Amino acid sequence: MKHSIFKQTIVVFVTAILLASITAGAISLVYDARRIGLQSARYARGGASVAAQVIESVDFDKLQSSDTSELYTKTRDVLRSICRSLELEYLYLYIPNQDEQNIRFIMTVASDDENDKTVDRERGLNVVVPRILTEQEITALNGNELAKAYAEKNSFGSVYSWSYPVYDSNGNVIALIGSDYRADAIYRQTIQETLLIIIPMMAVLLLVFLVELIAMRRKIFLPVKQISNRMKGFVTDSGANFEPMNIHSGDEMQEIADSFEKMSEDIREYLSSIEKLTAERVQASVELEIASRIQCGIVPERTVLTAESYEACAVARPAKEVGGDFYDCFTRNDGRVCIVIGDVSGKGVAAAMFMAMAKTMLKDCLNSGLSPAQTLNTVNDALCSSNPEGMFATVFAAVLDTDSGVLRYANAGHTRPVIFGNSVEFLEVDAGIALGLFEDAGIIDCSVTLKNNSGILIYTDGATEAVNTQNEFFTEERLISAVRTISGAQQSVEALSDAVCDFSDGAEQFDDYTTLALYYSGVPKQTLKLKPELSSLPELMDEVMKNAGKNSNEKKIVLACEEVFVNIVSYSNASCAEVSFKNLNGRLIVEFSDDGVPFNPLSQEQQDKDFEDFESGGMGIGLVKQLADKVNYRRENDMNILTLEFILGEDGADK
Repeated sequence: MKHSIFKQTIVVFVTAILLASITAGAISLVYDARRIGLQSARYARGGASVAAQVIESVDFDKLQSSDTSELYTKTRDVLRSICRSLELEYLYLYIPNQDEQNIRFIMTVASDDENDKTVDRERGLNVVVPRILTEQEITALNGNELAKAYAEKNSFGSVYSWSYPVYDSNGNVIALIGSDYRADAIYRQTIQETLLIIIPMMAVLLLVFLVELIAMRRKIFLPVKQISNRMKGFVTDSGANFEPMNIHSGDEMQEIADSFEKMSEDIREYLSSIEKLTAERVQASVELEIASRIQCGIVPERTVLTAESYEACAVARPAKEVGGDFYDCFTRNDGRVCIVIGDVSGKGVAAAMFMAMAKTMLKDCLNSGLSPAQTLNTVNDALCSSNPEGMFATVFAAVLDTDSGVLRYANAGHTRPVIFGNSVEFLEVDAGIALGLFEDAGIIDCSVTLKNNSGILIYTDGATEAVNTQNEFFTEERLISAVRTISGAQQSVEALSDAVCDFSDGAEQFDDYTTLALYYSGVPKQTLKLKPELSSLPELMDEVMKNAGKNSNEKKIVLACEEVFVNIVSYSNASCAEVSFKNLNGRLIVEFSDDGVPFNPLSQEQQDKDFEDFESGGMGIGLVKQLADKVNYRRENDMNILTLEFILGEDGADK
């Protein structure tokens, strides 16, 4: 619903006048009430003091002897005359009794005839009224005065009272004179004086407003209306030629009208240009959208790769429709997992094209069986030979052996990754050289063994260099904190993405953001808990034979496991023991653990005997070394851990 500015202005002015009048009236009312109150207090005090002088000049004992005596009548007439002349409501002589909490009246007069008859009857000589004395009355009994009148409401109405002491010839207070000034009279006078101020002021303001309103209508509202109508016509038909508005007021309204007419001409000229630009931009937008969809096919926004022993997850978030970050994660024919992440210099379509070429070559090389370093060096030479724009890309590539947890990796100028699991730390890697800069980069292979339930997190600098509204960087320290308590590939990627998003807090994303995590849970193993007693040996042997299967090395496996367990029972003083079995591509890994005294059997001198020279049981670690293909010992969490690795025979390799 539209509202007229003219009407709104009238409402504003009238409201302002009313508010100004009310404010002025309130101030005047408060001021007048205070002034009249002080004036009334002076009248009440003056009446009480004059009446006290009259009482002190007569015989007080004789005065209170009879209310029909000539002295009582004359004195009462004098007090009433004082009451009328000072416009007091009541004037009364009384003797207060502070101990008994009452007052005894001697006489009471009123300015009004009817009220005078009433108070003469109800507050006449020797009329006692129970009442707690006011502070002013107590002060007057002590011969002093308070600086203010006492306001009270009684059966005779609301009044301001003043108490004044009456002294005898010896200067002792023998009675009090009270004078009352009616509050209603104060209110009426206050309101009358306030109205005398408000009414003329409102009349003057209304007159000024009417004059100003007439001037504003001619100088502002009518020209604004004319300009508004012209704008409506221009919106309806921007191509039409309109007659000039002919506003010649010589003020801002003329400037607005002239500016609008000039703007109308400019807009008509721009319209044809805008139509052409719009068509071109629509075409460019469509092409960019297609490029974005193509890139999403090459580098999906999210990828999850899972298997029994590992999990991989990656997330890409370009800063524009297309970007230069890329990743890849896939499983080779030999069962190994390949992961790649890269960051191409620059952004936009050019970076996306360079990225697509590099990513394709990297995947082809890794799939062919090349190591990470061989892959990076091969792709680098290819990019350097056909790179007219001088673009480059930082890349980190790695291959995970899912049987052993060994991660072989190579780095080409990319940010250092994070190893996470039981602890979180950066993996110190060889810096390397970005791909596409120089031939013969000499990138080298490195390796790290991922423990069970640990992983590697790689990312582009769009994560650590994300900024918030205060232009602060996200930093590596915040990255470590984000994944410190996280396990799993998807959880770590989501935790880092959420932390970067929360940190940015609405700030514009300036760089592409990509992160990839590979989590290694390890090959499943069977665990058997045993009491370190010889009675547990048959149970162990059954489990060993079940895992070894029928093959040519079965006897060696059984004999070696028996010897290790006998040694644990005989020498370790352990209270518990565990044996775990893990089959890995034709290999059986058996791990013994016990909580006995620390003892490294591999440090003992091996006995120089052949297999045929030993009998079953108690034959020493030397026999175990001859029977097993690999033997390893470690002390971990107050446990002795001995690992035996056997190559299964042909019959058991297919089990």
